[in-house]
Order: sequence, then structure tokens, then C-alpha cells
Amino acid sequence: PLRLGAALIGVLAGYRTTPGPLTTAQLRGLHRLGRRLLLLLLHSDQAGADEPTGLRLYRAEVHQATGFLAAELGISLEEALLRLRAHAAAEDQSLSDLAQAVLTRRLPAGTFNRAT
Repeated sequence: PLRLGAALIGVLAGYRTTPGPLTTAQLRGLHRLGRRLLLLLLHSDQAGADEPTGLRLYRAEVHQATGFLAAELGISLEEALLRLRAHAAAEDQSLSDLAQAVLTRRLPAGTFNRAT
């Protein structure tokens, strides 16, 4: 997993040319590569290009709203972010605006309870 704090950014998959598990050294190298690639993705927008080419992270309010929903609803961070994204898509609303509504309590956490 490629993580930035508690947020899962992506996954790096490694393959071998022969069957079998990776050695300890190979796993260590893969983890090191993953950390470096994540840093590269995070800082590539700062190269001065007119159009961003790297990873675009959501603003802090999305991460804060994700953590808030996870705590309020007793769910994982991944599940909370999925619910935020789904609600934003269903309401045709930006994720940042939705996060602001959650953090300012204009939209209660109960709105994101899964329908049973």
C-alpha cells in the first residue's frame, strides 16, 4: 500500500519472473521503491508546469471530514471516504464542498449511514 498518513493513496504491485514469495531483501526494496514513488508523485506538481502532472490530493477538509465520519459512524477511513465520494457523485457536488458541509455540521454524519 502507498499511504500518506492514514490515507491510502494507491497500491504498488510487484511481480517475479519465477514462482514463489519475495525474499526479505526484495520486499524491503519494494517498500523503499513505493515510498520514493509516492514522494515523486506528491512533489511533481511543484515543477512549475502550467498543468499539474502529478498526484492531486484533496484539500485538508476532505481528510478531516473522512476522519470525522469514520469516528462518528464507527467505520474505517476507507469506508468513510467511499461514502463521501458516493454522496458527492449522487448529489453532483464537489468533494471539497461536501466535506465543508460535514465539518460545519450543515450535513449531519447520519446522512452517511448505509441504507439497510
